[in-house]
Amino acid sequence: MNPGPGQEDLAGQKGWHHDHVLANGVRLHYVEAGDPDGELVLLLHGFPECWYSWRLQIGLLAERGRRVVAADLRGFGRSDKPAGVEAYTLETLAADVVACVDRLNRGRPAAAIIGHDWGGSIAWVVGSLHPGTMRRLVVLNAPPAYALRRAWRTPRQALKSWYIFFFQIPRLPEVLLRQGGFRFVDQSLAPARRRNPLEVTAEDVAYERREMARPAALTSGLNYYRALVGLPPADLLRLEQPVRVPTLLIWATVTRTPTARRSRNQN
Repeated sequence: MNPGPGQEDLAGQKGWHHDHVLANGVRLHYVEAGDPDGELVLLLHGFPECWYSWRLQIGLLAERGRRVVAADLRGFGRSDKPAGVEAYTLETLAADVVACVDRLNRGRPAAAIIGHDWGGSIAWVVGSLHPGTMRRLVVLNAPPAYALRRAWRTPRQALKSWYIFFFQIPRLPEVLLRQGGFRFVDQSLAPARRRNPLEVTAEDVAYERREMARPAALTSGLNYYRALVGLPPADLLRLEQPVRVPTLLIWATVTRTPTARRSRNQN
């Protein structure tokens, strides 16, 4: 499935390049920019997105001398899409990130891992279980998985997370989300378009929609949620470990200005 006009090769237009890395048994696509000898900064996207959601940040980080890698997580974009819910557990996804950093950075830790949404949830696990993978951690709008699961005990949060429980139904979510040419992607990104119409255009949303329409991408993305709900208590307890690297949590409020605070679990 080809990108539309203007997005045919944004990476090429910016002087960035596409590549792949074999990590944890899957082939992960990524876009790289900046100094190839610079400190590695790895960017992890959310749902329903791909590497392209970092297009506004890649250049800014590269200009500061960093080697910037924006990856397509397993199941998304041009990365491999293994079948089965069990292929999308948080520990498996975190192992992808650990192996990706190891391969790209020749065994050295990344300067930082930055994750948003599902990318942030994965980053929490890497920080907890594999702190030697990076020196700094930044998470945008994503709680640790164990905190979200605990919050579901309250009716208010369970109601806010209704879509996660809906995604547990086999096949029906895929049928409904494919309607209208994957227009749910437009609906998901509509708040960003309203807040920042000059930087989040209709063409940008269309790119994300086309990536989500790749074969098996939708089911793979939904399997993230299915694996989360099905996570056994023992596995969840193992994830509830302190984050042992300096961590910045950025959480957007109802205003246009995000609040940022240091994680209580940092050194």
